[in-house]
Order: sequence, then C-alpha cells, then structure tokens
Amino acid sequence: MPPSISQREFIQQNLDHVAPAAYTLLSCWTRFHKIGKSPVVVWDEAHFGKFASHYLKREFYFDVHPPLGKMLVGLAGLLSGYNGGFEFKSGEAYPDSVPYVAMRVMMATYGVLMVPLGWYTAVELGMSTRACHMVALMCLCGTLLLARHSLKLAPNLARNRCRLVMHIAVHSLGFYVALLHFHHRVWSIKIPQSAVSVGRVP
Repeated sequence: MPPSISQREFIQQNLDHVAPAAYTLLSCWTRFHKIGKSPVVVWDEAHFGKFASHYLKREFYFDVHPPLGKMLVGLAGLLSGYNGGFEFKSGEAYPDSVPYVAMRVMMATYGVLMVPLGWYTAVELGMSTRACHMVALMCLCGTLLLARHSLKLAPNLARNRCRLVMHIAVHSLGFYVALLHFHHRVWSIKIPQSAVSVGRVP
C-alpha cells in the first residue's frame, strides 16, 4: 500500500491546482447562469441546431466545414432526448418537446473547459504565475466568449479557434520535445490529439 499522507500534505502537493479549480468554478457560474432565460432560437442556434436535426434524423446534407462540431451538437440533442423534429428557425420560440436548456448546458461545458485549458497551456509554455492568472481571467471574463458560450447551441467557430490555438500550442511543444528525444510513445499521442483538435472546428 502507498504511504498515507495527511490532509495538509495533500493540499501542499496540489496547491498548484487550487487557482485553476477556482477559475473553473467561476467559469461554471459565468457560463451556466440564466442559460435558459431566452426561450427562443438565438444567434447561430438556427444554423447548428438544424445540422443536429439532420444528424438525429439520419438525413444527408452537405457542409464545407469539418463535421465534428456539429456532431457534438447532435450528440447533445441525443443525450438530452431531442428527436430532431424542430426546424430551428431564427427567433422562433422553442416548443416543450425541445430540451434546449440541456443542450445549451452541454455545449457551454466546452466554454467552461476553456478556462482551465488556458491556465494549463500557459503553465506548459513556461509562463509566470501572474501570466497564468491573466490568461485564465481573459478566458473567464471575455464578454465575446461569455456571449458565445452561453447563448449558442454550438461549439462555435471562434471558440474552437481559441481552443484549437491552445491545443496546438501544447501539442506542438510536446511533439517537438518528442522528436528531439525520439520518444515514440509521446509522439504517438500528440499527433492524434492534434488531429482531433483540427477536426473540432465546425
């Protein structure tokens, strides 16, 4: 059995994670607070909700963008019990049969995760603690990000680009180190992660 540690030792060992955990909790509040207040189709929900409906009804459609973002919206609809029967016309009120709040919450979760992702990316890039706080606060308090995370049923393009940049920054750094040291195990992980990041742009 591993040696037991006291609560104080545990806190000291994980002290570096306290700040990002606090920022993540604040991110939950800023993204989820009153997320269901607007009962109508808002902004690009008309666009991404329509694609989710196509997926859930197994209908063919053509779109020039990578599909994973829209597939995630469809997955949110599937998990929340949406059957794909709503047309998502802009400004139209949601009927009771569309669990739009649950779908918004699932999609806003990606926005929540941007805050700790920003923090740990800054850490991995060797930034100071003050810079890590600044990055986390920029992700947490950016009004554009807040609006897009809370009022859209979509992992939208701007948000994914931000996340993509942070993913690629981390993965490229790890990939570079892997090439320098011929560490095949790390290399084999970083390449698929980068590919998934690229695929998440809707």
